[in-house]
Amino acid sequence: AYKSPAHHNPVMTQRFGADPWAMPYNGRVYLYMTGDFYEYKDDGSVGPNHYGSINCLHCLSSDDLVNWVDHGVIRAAGPHGAAKWARNSWAPAAAHKVIDGKEKFFLYFADSGNGIGVLEADSPTGPFKALLDKPLVGEFHNGAQPIDAHLFKDDDGTMYLYYGGWKHCN
Repeated sequence: AYKSPAHHNPVMTQRFGADPWAMPYNGRVYLYMTGDFYEYKDDGSVGPNHYGSINCLHCLSSDDLVNWVDHGVIRAAGPHGAAKWARNSWAPAAAHKVIDGKEKFFLYFADSGNGIGVLEADSPTGPFKALLDKPLVGEFHNGAQPIDAHLFKDDDGTMYLYYGGWKHCN
């Protein structure tokens, strides 16, 4: 395990998983998490994490919130990821919707402060592909850098995408 017993995540001990998003679907809860990892110094010791190389997400699911299935890594960003335009994949959010009679799954993520990306799949565990060749929300929108996507489904079924961010001041 990556973490000492005093710091174990009760859901997953074999990897780090930050910024979890829970999506209920078909009697299971799917957790999507930032695929964080240790960064090492030249001497092999653990160094500070700069968070600039995180390009994967993790997916787990459970039907009882006690026993979890690890569905592995989702390669979201970078040269080997679904969204090749993105460098990072942080703070995922997921949703599903029936479109033309077919269930579709959407996975949103932040490319550090460079935009919010969206991936699509026919299953909650993928494989995911990029829906666009660019961010859904660009680097600056209304003067703020977009990070940490969140979804809200209103009572009428309308979905809203929210995100955190900060406005740069001169």
